[in-house]
Amino acid sequence: MSKVREVLEQNPNLCNHFTNHRTVFIHGYGNASFTQKIEGVKGLSVEERENARMLHNLPFNEEIYFLIETDQPWFLPILFPSNHSVVFTDKGISIVAESSSHSFDKFISWAIIKDAHLRGDKFVFETSNDEIIIDNQLIYSIDDKEKYRTDAEVIAKLIHLIAAQYESAEKRLNEMIGLDKVKRKIKVLTNFVKMHKMRKDKGMNVMMPSLHLVFMGNPGTGKTEVARLIAEIFQEIGLLSRGHLVEARRSDLVEKYVGHTAKKVEEVVMNALGGVLFIDEAYALTNGGTQDFGPEAIDTLTPLMENYRENLIVIAAGYTKDMERFLAANQGLSSRFSEVIHFDDYNLDELTQIFEKMCHDRGYELTDAAKLHARKLIMKSFGTDAAKFGNGRGVRNLFEKVYMKQADRLGTKDYVTEAEMTVFEPEDFDISY
Repeated sequence: MSKVREVLEQNPNLCNHFTNHRTVFIHGYGNASFTQKIEGVKGLSVEERENARMLHNLPFNEEIYFLIETDQPWFLPILFPSNHSVVFTDKGISIVAESSSHSFDKFISWAIIKDAHLRGDKFVFETSNDEIIIDNQLIYSIDDKEKYRTDAEVIAKLIHLIAAQYESAEKRLNEMIGLDKVKRKIKVLTNFVKMHKMRKDKGMNVMMPSLHLVFMGNPGTGKTEVARLIAEIFQEIGLLSRGHLVEARRSDLVEKYVGHTAKKVEEVVMNALGGVLFIDEAYALTNGGTQDFGPEAIDTLTPLMENYRENLIVIAAGYTKDMERFLAANQGLSSRFSEVIHFDDYNLDELTQIFEKMCHDRGYELTDAAKLHARKLIMKSFGTDAAKFGNGRGVRNLFEKVYMKQADRLGTKDYVTEAEMTVFEPEDFDISY
């Protein structure tokens, strides 16, 4: 269960405070959730519907749990572009406040929020980077100021409770098993961005180089997860505005007809703005032959990478040899990437640790004897070729087989306790792989 949803369900007294303020509990993904809500409202013009959809420009893959739309000017309904609203998503809080005199549109990651509270007529977020202050100029037109303060205080309490459940993306990266060289590279990039921001804040002359990256390595080495964490890390330190990950492959970028590919690439890039565009198996863009539109995708992507370099990171990923050939054949594109990061295959110890962590994260325990059997099974399956085994993917496949074996063992019993369901025994590892 999402940490956001868990906090909301554990604090019904706080959530119920907004019952009379048209609070909406929605569980869906990104702008699609708002679209469904808006379509159910009668009497709105086409223009009003479009404005409402754009009010919260959340990625389609971002999970939404809670929307507050109160009758007070700071949190007015979402249905009109001049209004204000707050949305809790799985990654952070989205706040939009627009009027004739001021506007505010910001996405704040839960991981960087240290506290949220009222300071006079201002709503203050204390983050790991700085303070974010919303100066509500409309407060002075409210007759019942105390009601507004109560609303804001309840929202601040919810924000504080949710933010306390989250660890920083940098900490989660460091807790990943293995990947020491990768972590060091990303730490260097992170420190550079922090110093760039400090210099800029002091009014010094700064130059922001490209931060687009190339990931080289075999499947199952953590490339996608690291890309997701990079998006969050750079959002947390103030470089990216949203910190989301958009995954794309050749089929998401290349069309079959003249003129369609450029439009498709532009749409994907626009959706990724404020975060990371992760192009897996990027070399496939040039594998279509002379009549293919892959080169058009590259020609369209290259200038967009430059134009949006301050609010977009593009990561091209794939097998090492294929990516080397791809970059050598596309000098204009390869020059846009500042770093090449190599993902090594996992060794036996790391694969064993990944399996144990996978069990722990899913609520399963391993007896000491089962741990030995797990290592032996991984060693047998792994052999000397981690790439053929599938690295982390191989471990996941192994876990699923052990899970099925345990279910088969317990399924023959008339009664099974909850404790038995959460323990893997040595016999559960007696499988062919």
